[in-house]
Amino acid sequence: EYSRVALSDYRGWEWTARAWLRIAGSESHAIRALNEALKYRPRLPALLVFRGTAYLQESMRFRRLLHQEKAAKSRALAIDDFKHAREIDPMDAAAHRGLGEACHEAREGGLAIAHFTQALSIEPKASATWIGRARSRLREGDVEGALSDADQAFLLGSPDPKLYVVR
Repeated sequence: EYSRVALSDYRGWEWTARAWLRIAGSESHAIRALNEALKYRPRLPALLVFRGTAYLQESMRFRRLLHQEKAAKSRALAIDDFKHAREIDPMDAAAHRGLGEACHEAREGGLAIAHFTQALSIEPKASATWIGRARSRLREGDVEGALSDADQAFLLGSPDPKLYVVR
């Protein structure tokens, strides 16, 4: 009986976090909700990836607001969550993709490409990962590689507008 209550509680916190993350500037509320969810399922990689994504979204907002120190701190917390998820499940493509996004945000293109490539080796039909690697390749000056990745995302039917920017 207790396990049903705990399962329902972690999902409630997860859903609450999803709702908060849809409201601009509410990443901290989502992170608090995910902290509660992780009390019930501390080794669930999906929750760690989700919290890492919330931290990364917060980091991007801070960067836009020119709060570089806060942005770097949030990005570091995101990287910690993605790494922890990867340690729990090395085959979690979302953790590798999250690390790629965090490295791209930190302007570490070569490292981002490596993480995106690892994610693609696990989940080759993930168009968001193809787009992420294309963006990183473009930033690194590999125009042909970026175009090739963007074409692959296009073939997979990605509706992401970033795809068209890269192409």
